[in-house]
Amino acid sequence: MVKPGTPAEHALKAAGFLRAARLLLDGGLAERATAEAYYAAFHVTQALLATAGLAAETHSGVHTLLARHFVKDGPLPPGLPRTLSHLMADRLLADYGVDRQIDAAGGRDAARDAVGIIRAILPVLQERAPEAGNAVATVYAEVEALAAAA
Repeated sequence: MVKPGTPAEHALKAAGFLRAARLLLDGGLAERATAEAYYAAFHVTQALLATAGLAAETHSGVHTLLARHFVKDGPLPPGLPRTLSHLMADRLLADYGVDRQIDAAGGRDAARDAVGIIRAILPVLQERAPEAGNAVATVYAEVEALAAAA
Protein backbone atom coordinates (compact mmCIF):
# COMPACT_ATOMS: atom_id res chain seq x y z
CA MET A 1 0.00 0.00 0.00
CA VAL A 2 1.12 3.53 -0.71
CA LYS A 3 1.82 5.62 2.39
CA PRO A 4 -1.21 7.78 3.20
CA GLY A 5 -0.59 11.42 2.41
CA THR A 6 -1.55 14.61 4.18
CA PRO A 7 -4.39 16.79 2.92
CA ALA A 8 -1.85 19.25 1.48
CA GLU A 9 0.12 16.50 -0.29
CA HIS A 10 -3.00 15.09 -1.90
CA ALA A 11 -4.21 18.56 -2.86
CA LEU A 12 -0.92 19.37 -4.58
CA LYS A 13 -1.02 16.04 -6.39
CA ALA A 14 -4.56 16.86 -7.53
CA ALA A 15 -3.46 20.27 -8.79
CA GLY A 16 -0.87 18.59 -11.02
CA PHE A 17 -3.47 16.20 -12.42
CA LEU A 18 -5.83 19.11 -13.09
CA ARG A 19 -3.14 20.98 -14.99
CA ALA A 20 -2.31 17.86 -16.99
CA ALA A 21 -5.99 17.26 -17.79
CA ARG A 22 -6.34 20.81 -19.09
CA LEU A 23 -3.21 20.59 -21.24
CA LEU A 24 -4.22 17.21 -22.63
CA LEU A 25 -7.75 18.37 -23.35
CA ASP A 26 -6.38 21.45 -25.13
CA GLY A 27 -4.03 19.16 -27.07
CA GLY A 28 -6.82 16.90 -28.34
CA LEU A 29 -5.91 13.95 -26.11
CA ALA A 30 -9.35 13.32 -24.61
CA GLU A 31 -8.62 9.82 -23.31
CA ARG A 32 -5.56 10.93 -21.38
CA ALA A 33 -7.40 14.05 -20.15
CA THR A 34 -10.19 11.81 -18.83
CA ALA A 35 -7.74 9.71 -16.82
CA GLU A 36 -6.00 12.77 -15.38
CA ALA A 37 -9.34 14.38 -14.48
CA TYR A 38 -10.32 11.26 -12.55
CA TYR A 39 -7.04 11.20 -10.65
CA ALA A 40 -7.48 14.87 -9.73
CA ALA A 41 -10.90 14.14 -8.23
CA PHE A 42 -9.54 11.00 -6.57
CA HIS A 43 -6.72 12.90 -4.85
CA VAL A 44 -8.99 15.71 -3.66
CA THR A 45 -11.21 12.99 -2.21
CA GLN A 46 -8.19 11.42 -0.49
CA ALA A 47 -7.22 14.85 0.87
CA LEU A 48 -10.66 15.14 2.43
CA LEU A 49 -10.50 11.63 3.86
CA ALA A 50 -7.09 12.39 5.36
CA THR A 51 -8.68 15.20 7.40
CA ALA A 52 -10.59 12.47 9.26
CA GLY A 53 -7.62 10.11 9.51
CA LEU A 54 -9.13 7.83 6.86
CA ALA A 55 -7.36 6.01 4.03
CA ALA A 56 -8.29 3.10 1.78
CA GLU A 57 -6.25 0.55 -0.13
CA THR A 58 -8.43 0.62 -3.26
CA HIS A 59 -10.17 3.18 -5.40
CA SER A 60 -13.57 1.73 -4.56
CA GLY A 61 -12.61 1.90 -0.89
CA VAL A 62 -11.96 5.62 -1.26
CA HIS A 63 -15.39 6.02 -2.88
CA THR A 64 -17.04 4.04 -0.07
CA LEU A 65 -15.34 6.06 2.67
CA LEU A 66 -16.41 9.29 0.96
CA ALA A 67 -20.03 8.11 0.89
CA ARG A 68 -20.00 6.82 4.45
CA HIS A 69 -18.22 9.71 6.17
CA PHE A 70 -18.98 12.82 4.13
CA VAL A 71 -22.15 12.14 2.13
CA LYS A 72 -24.44 9.93 4.23
CA ASP A 73 -24.96 12.56 6.93
CA GLY A 74 -23.48 15.50 5.01
CA PRO A 75 -21.94 17.87 4.26
CA LEU A 76 -21.51 16.68 0.65
CA PRO A 77 -24.37 16.08 -1.81
CA PRO A 78 -25.77 12.56 -2.27
CA GLY A 79 -24.81 12.06 -5.93
CA LEU A 80 -21.12 12.78 -5.46
CA PRO A 81 -19.87 9.18 -4.93
CA ARG A 82 -21.87 8.03 -7.96
CA THR A 83 -20.32 10.74 -10.12
CA LEU A 84 -16.86 9.77 -8.87
CA SER A 85 -17.57 6.11 -9.72
CA HIS A 86 -18.78 7.04 -13.21
CA LEU A 87 -15.65 9.11 -13.71
CA MET A 88 -13.55 6.11 -12.63
CA ALA A 89 -15.40 3.94 -15.19
CA ASP A 90 -14.56 6.51 -17.87
CA ARG A 91 -10.93 6.46 -16.73
CA LEU A 92 -10.85 2.67 -17.04
CA LEU A 93 -12.35 2.89 -20.52
CA ALA A 94 -9.80 5.53 -21.46
CA ASP A 95 -6.92 3.45 -20.09
CA TYR A 96 -7.92 0.01 -21.37
CA GLY A 97 -10.35 0.52 -24.25
CA VAL A 98 -8.80 0.17 -27.68
CA ASP A 99 -11.48 1.69 -29.87
CA ARG A 100 -11.28 5.35 -28.82
CA GLN A 101 -14.61 5.38 -27.01
CA ILE A 102 -13.66 8.55 -25.18
CA ASP A 103 -13.82 11.28 -27.82
CA ALA A 104 -13.41 15.05 -27.40
CA ALA A 105 -16.95 15.45 -26.05
CA GLY A 106 -16.38 12.59 -23.61
CA GLY A 107 -13.15 14.18 -22.44
CA ARG A 108 -14.93 17.48 -21.81
CA ASP A 109 -17.71 15.65 -19.95
CA ALA A 110 -15.14 13.92 -17.75
CA ALA A 111 -13.41 17.23 -17.06
CA ARG A 112 -16.74 18.82 -16.08
CA ASP A 113 -17.53 15.87 -13.78
CA ALA A 114 -14.15 16.22 -12.08
CA VAL A 115 -14.64 19.97 -11.74
CA GLY A 116 -18.04 19.40 -10.10
CA ILE A 117 -16.67 16.86 -7.64
CA ILE A 118 -13.71 19.02 -6.71
CA ARG A 119 -15.77 22.20 -6.37
CA ALA A 120 -18.06 20.38 -3.93
CA ILE A 121 -15.20 19.02 -1.83
CA LEU A 122 -12.85 22.02 -1.68
CA PRO A 123 -14.84 24.21 0.76
CA VAL A 124 -15.13 21.28 3.17
CA LEU A 125 -11.45 20.46 2.75
CA GLN A 126 -10.50 24.08 3.34
CA GLU A 127 -12.58 24.19 6.52
CA ARG A 128 -11.24 20.90 7.88
CA ALA A 129 -7.57 21.45 6.93
CA PRO A 130 -6.72 25.14 7.21
CA GLU A 131 -3.03 24.19 7.32
CA ALA A 132 -3.39 23.05 3.70
CA GLY A 133 -4.56 26.51 2.62
CA ASN A 134 -1.82 27.15 0.04
CA ALA A 135 -2.30 23.74 -1.56
CA VAL A 136 -6.08 24.19 -1.62
CA ALA A 137 -5.64 27.62 -3.25
CA THR A 138 -3.52 25.97 -5.95
CA VAL A 139 -6.27 23.42 -6.58
CA TYR A 140 -8.88 26.19 -6.79
CA ALA A 141 -6.82 27.94 -9.47
CA GLU A 142 -6.27 24.76 -11.48
CA VAL A 143 -9.87 23.58 -11.24
CA GLU A 144 -11.10 26.94 -12.57
CA ALA A 145 -8.59 26.74 -15.44
CA LEU A 146 -9.87 23.25 -16.32
CA ALA A 147 -13.48 24.42 -16.07
CA ALA A 148 -12.73 27.19 -18.57
CA ALA A 149 -11.12 24.67 -20.95
CA ALA A 150 -13.97 22.17 -20.71
